[in-house]
Amino acid sequence: MEEKRIIELKKLAKQYFNVATSHLDPNLNLNDELIKAIKGKVINEDAEIPAFEKKPMKFGNFQNREYVAMMTDIRDSTQIIDSPNGSVSMFLIFYIYAGIVAKIVDYHGGTSTEFLGDGVLNLFDTQEFGLQESLRRSAVAGWEILEVRNNVLNPFFSSVGLPNINFGIGIDHGTTIVTRFGYR
Repeated sequence: MEEKRIIELKKLAKQYFNVATSHLDPNLNLNDELIKAIKGKVINEDAEIPAFEKKPMKFGNFQNREYVAMMTDIRDSTQIIDSPNGSVSMFLIFYIYAGIVAKIVDYHGGTSTEFLGDGVLNLFDTQEFGLQESLRRSAVAGWEILEVRNNVLNPFFSSVGLPNINFGIGIDHGTTIVTRFGYR
């Protein structure tokens, strides 16, 4: 991965952290490292937050065709949640991790469609790229996500008193129904 993109993702990790911490109750009893990191934050109103506006789909519509699906999830997240300040730590970790994953997937032409528990579901459209190219793009995105875990996420988490993470990445393909339903 290019050094320029690593630098961009490091900047985004800080921005996502700043935005996520702005949602925390200021009266929480946190560890000293997190308190110091939160007090030192500077909100950047221009921070790019992952969203679905780029490829809108109306409620009730659906697409039924072949996609390559890539799932990423944080390993041993229950241990993080069960630790002191665990729910706050997991909230901050997931906010940053999911945003970075979505950014990498988007860079490779995929879409992060669901944020599920401690995982992110990403789709690569075989109609747009073809099956082999979609598989290649998802594999490259997966390798970059692993690289970013080592070079961006875990160093950043350590610097603000959050635990390091490991994650799994699975890739498969087949006919998939994609839709939006529920409440606006």
